Amino acid sequence: NTEGSINGRFENDDNVNQYGAYIQGEYEFTPKWKAVAAVREDYHDRIDEFQFSPRAALIYKPDPKHTLRATYNKAFTTPSNFSLSLDLANGIHPLWNGVQNDIYNPVGTEMNIRGIGNPVGYNYHYDDGGALAYHNFWDGNFYNLTDNTQNNHVYFDQMVGVLADQLAGQVEPGLAALVPAILQLLFADITGEGGSINGAGLSGLDFVDYLGTGDANASLWDGDGDLSNLLDFGPQKSETVETYELGYKGILKDKLYLQVDAYYTQKKNLRSGLQAKSPLIIFNPNDFIEALGTNEPGQLLHDNLAETENLIYNLADGGSLAALLENNPDFVVDANGDAYDELFKLLTDLNAQVGLGVVTPDDDKVNDDIILTYINQGDVEIFGADMGFTYVFSDDIQLQGAYSWVNDTELLSSFGDTVFFNAPKNKFSLGLDHMLGDSGVGYGINFRWNQGFRANSTPYDGVVDPYNVLDAKVFYRPKFLDGFQVTLDVNNVIGTPYRTFPGTPEMGRMSFVKMAYTVK
Repeated sequence: NTEGSINGRFENDDNVNQYGAYIQGEYEFTPKWKAVAAVREDYHDRIDEFQFSPRAALIYKPDPKHTLRATYNKAFTTPSNFSLSLDLANGIHPLWNGVQNDIYNPVGTEMNIRGIGNPVGYNYHYDDGGALAYHNFWDGNFYNLTDNTQNNHVYFDQMVGVLADQLAGQVEPGLAALVPAILQLLFADITGEGGSINGAGLSGLDFVDYLGTGDANASLWDGDGDLSNLLDFGPQKSETVETYELGYKGILKDKLYLQVDAYYTQKKNLRSGLQAKSPLIIFNPNDFIEALGTNEPGQLLHDNLAETENLIYNLADGGSLAALLENNPDFVVDANGDAYDELFKLLTDLNAQVGLGVVTPDDDKVNDDIILTYINQGDVEIFGADMGFTYVFSDDIQLQGAYSWVNDTELLSSFGDTVFFNAPKNKFSLGLDHMLGDSGVGYGINFRWNQGFRANSTPYDGVVDPYNVLDAKVFYRPKFLDGFQVTLDVNNVIGTPYRTFPGTPEMGRMSFVKMAYTVK
């Protein structure tokens, strides 16, 4: 019960009943051979799904010091409460504030950035010809991405109106009414029916990613703004995992304790983290820049600035548009006495932040929201190995180590999605423990190395750099209290900062004391 907060409009439809039955048995063929088998059946009423999960293991123990095993296991993970019932708006888009007005919101659009669960699946809007359609903010109609570019000048003109409103607030009240007219002259060759903006194509933008990067080109949908892979998606299913494993555990010459495992795993219906599913439609950034032109003679925006500069006299302190923009810390890019840099940034930001419309599912809980939700990403295959050992030099000195390897850190799923495992391909550790005779005092050192890897868990995305960490400990076992130990652990003795996941704080040195008492 989230009282309408986290689960929002799902609050009265978020209960789950899950039922299961399980049976396990083992059979000893001989003192050296044993089999273990189990099955379970589960039912989840929210997704109306049965899951059958078998398990089997064959174990061979030739003597008490050695064990070999072969196992098969199928397991599943049902969608979480979040992924089924989340309904949480992270805030209304700053320019689309739900209040209808002529400049920002002519058709009364309210656009939230919303995390929402996926209990039943979502379908998009399509036009009469079956093409994916976006909802245009400026006239309220639906269009596909190619049949309405002849009206680009209309939508660009609306963006200029937003820009005019921003600039009008920076000048004397009596001069504010001049700003829209001056901007219309300034952009005359860009807007208008024959304007250069009509040659710009439309692209999709991952707006949530853009909020992090601030770079429209780096945040284009699917890398290039193409929406051909944006398809209707069904309700979530449970993620299933089937693993085949071979393992050995044994003691060699009473000195070396060794454990080795190799595995092959098939993950099906892999469940995503929160994933953006609503592209914002913008002018293609490269086409938009081409329509404005570069800051050199013969280019539209550059030449228009030169021709209209005298019309802006006394609009601001210094008598120029450049002064108006460069004297304002919110607008200034390069205080060089030239308004091009500031206008260029304002316009490219408006393109990415305001846009023309949005492609989002046709659902009464979504409306025009930019949503992030959960989907099944398809199937992947993984194989890897783990090893651990302890070597006993004497009763006082032990060396231990571990190594893990997985075939890759990211794979393409059967749906073509990139799946990040959020873990390194290789990692190992090596440590030594030394007890100082009968004193009860001992120490240990341990070296850990993790290979770098790419990680993603919305909204945290990036690369984790490789890191090396040296840990140390000192412990004491008093003779007068058998079973008691106090330990001073210092992780990352050297104190070199490292990060274990994007978006998390850097870790430095960490020290703590542990006390334990073991009843024998």
